[in-house]
Amino acid sequence: MWLGVRLGLAAAEYPSWPQFLSHLVYAQNIVGQGDIIGVFWTLAFEIQFYLGLIALLVGGRWLKLRLGEVQTRWIATVVFTGLFVVSVLGRYHVIGINIHPGFALIRWFQFFMGTCVYWVVTRRVSWKALATMWIFLAAVLVIERQPVLQLTPVVTSALLWWSYERDGMATVLSNRIVQFFGTISYSLYLFHEPVGWRWIRLVGAFISPDSPVAIVVAVFGSGCVVAVAVSWALWRLIEVPSMRFSKRVGLPRRRPSASDAHSGGVNQASATT
Repeated sequence: MWLGVRLGLAAAEYPSWPQFLSHLVYAQNIVGQGDIIGVFWTLAFEIQFYLGLIALLVGGRWLKLRLGEVQTRWIATVVFTGLFVVSVLGRYHVIGINIHPGFALIRWFQFFMGTCVYWVVTRRVSWKALATMWIFLAAVLVIERQPVLQLTPVVTSALLWWSYERDGMATVLSNRIVQFFGTISYSLYLFHEPVGWRWIRLVGAFISPDSPVAIVVAVFGSGCVVAVAVSWALWRLIEVPSMRFSKRVGLPRRRPSASDAHSGGVNQASATT
């Protein structure tokens, strides 16, 4: 940001201390501070989604130990269905449902479709659950006259499912180009705006506003190349060492409970029989 201001590539002021501190806990949009860099809003949503999903899974395990498998599955179905429906209706302000734009619930349905694809391919839920989500979302979009682009979650989840069912993603997503961009995708997402777009603005300052289309396309292409190159470098310098470090951090093993020991003994006896 300092370099961008010095080169005339950024007109925004430096972030305030409240804005900076709110980013450290991913709460900048909840408290109304706004994002230092535009792409940061999704990071705040990601952490909320992960924490929320973990809480639901832990709660589900707690219920399973006390109520049993069947009752817990019914409760889980109702909870996840309710979250999905409220998320979609709140996202498009249907029947007066409004969700604070800083809360991930407004995008929960998009994250959850990806989760549901995983559950379908691992045979945890039926494909009919995923198809029902597609139909419900498409119906809301038609009723609310939303642009076709809002169907992106449906298309993406359908493509992932189709890819897996076709060949387990062995060919569709396994070529070297796709794997390369998948590898650097996190860094590329973070830096395509602060690096790629500022590069385009820097180069654009030296060309005429009415330049030929070929020049404009070339400038845009150069921004893409620079963004990819920087993202690859930062993947090597930051992401790879961080992942290596995380693998050296040991987590305590959960001690088997009495119920685990009992079920293990029963399973062993059954296998012996």
